[in-house]
Amino acid sequence: MTCRSAVRAIAAAFALVAAVLTMAPAVGATYPYANTRPESIKAKPLSFAPPEPYRTTLPNGMVVYALEDHQLPLVEITAYIKVGSIYDPADKAGLAEMTGSLMRTGGTLTRTGDEIDEQLEYIAASVEVSIGQEYGTASLSVLKQDLDQGLAIFADVLMHPAFREDKVELARQQILEEIRRRNDDPPSLADREFMRLVYGPDSPWARIPMPATIKSITRQDLLDLHARYFVPNHIILAASGDFSRADLIRKLQALFGAWPRQSTPLPQIPDPPASFRPGVYFIPKSVPQSVVEMGHFGIKRMSPDQYAVQVMDFILGASGFTSRLMSQVRTARGLAYEVYAVVSPNADGGLFRAVALTKASTTAEADRLMVKILHQMQTQPPTDAEMQVAKDSLINSFVFEYDTPEKLVSQRALREMLGYPPDYLKSYPANIRKVTKAEVVEAARKYLHPDRMVQLIVGDKAQLEGQLATLGSVTTVTPAPVE
Repeated sequence: MTCRSAVRAIAAAFALVAAVLTMAPAVGATYPYANTRPESIKAKPLSFAPPEPYRTTLPNGMVVYALEDHQLPLVEITAYIKVGSIYDPADKAGLAEMTGSLMRTGGTLTRTGDEIDEQLEYIAASVEVSIGQEYGTASLSVLKQDLDQGLAIFADVLMHPAFREDKVELARQQILEEIRRRNDDPPSLADREFMRLVYGPDSPWARIPMPATIKSITRQDLLDLHARYFVPNHIILAASGDFSRADLIRKLQALFGAWPRQSTPLPQIPDPPASFRPGVYFIPKSVPQSVVEMGHFGIKRMSPDQYAVQVMDFILGASGFTSRLMSQVRTARGLAYEVYAVVSPNADGGLFRAVALTKASTTAEADRLMVKILHQMQTQPPTDAEMQVAKDSLINSFVFEYDTPEKLVSQRALREMLGYPPDYLKSYPANIRKVTKAEVVEAARKYLHPDRMVQLIVGDKAQLEGQLATLGSVTTVTPAPVE
């Protein structure tokens, strides 16, 4: 096509679009909601009536949730195991994490890790294992036609890990490399050291792997941890997908039935400290932006105030651009490119933290404004609009977190593992709707302590020294060692 013909073609196209637009009626004439703002649209509350998974307990104590779903020829299984890094001995911090990764890669008594890779790849399946702070997970994803083979591998990994020495050493070097790099990311550094300041560095809830603790872990340590915690009566298994429930239960009984239950109690975890030392803390790091992280202990997982706290937290800082922190710190003042607050309920009491990522030159200003907004949360009741947006958002997002059988059955199993009541999912929307403005203010007064916080700042010393002095007495923090 020549340049002239190309120009003619483009001109013709523009002419055609103009003709179509001329003939089309105004949008408002055909679409009655064209000028309606989304928040003004009234709709009936979402009805959340999830299907009830089948629950049974095998003779050896393993709990099984099962929910059939025949839309696709797939089966998804996740086992939740009562094991976690909070049970690690202090001189073996990192043991649980290392065990989780090696159960899969270290092979079993009858299969090497590489053989497991080949067998799973051949049937387009996956088996993964990991261990977090309070619980571990082992998952299987497999096509219906290969369920027997996938389940056999899954059960073998759960019950008979071998922790071969070459894989143990490889995992050790990988974790040591992760430790060497863990201070590279300022927000991650702030999160970790904030927890150590609130809980204390020796608390199981804040303890982190050190080079020395990782180097001390032996293959026997891994075998001992597995023998102690990976027992059927410590496991809740969630299964969803294209199977017959009765048939699946028979398969699970055949695979796991000979695995004996054990009555070994879990180690006693000490309570968090009754208090910590509030104040302004500083970690020098040569970066152009600063991280401001402030907070204290949060709320216990089963607290009756949890619903009011969730609404309060949403209004304060968990809702993105509609939150008070975001609208004042970022939108109105331009002091941060990211700012939020979150209350993390936990068995131990959890944490409340408010975080901002800001320019070095505005660090102290952002810190002072965040503290001011926390105070305002205790004295300025939420508006009708804030309450409506918070409740609608929390309920809608909650409902859509459980919109598939896999999500639903997995959450039922996990919630039971964590101690939630059986009706938690069904009752959640109603409990959020019942929260009042007065309860939100009371929650802020009870659970926010802006005058008794850890305020941790990570940033460039040369740019921040003068600013930090305006915030009060400053304690310089030395991060956990990486070598």
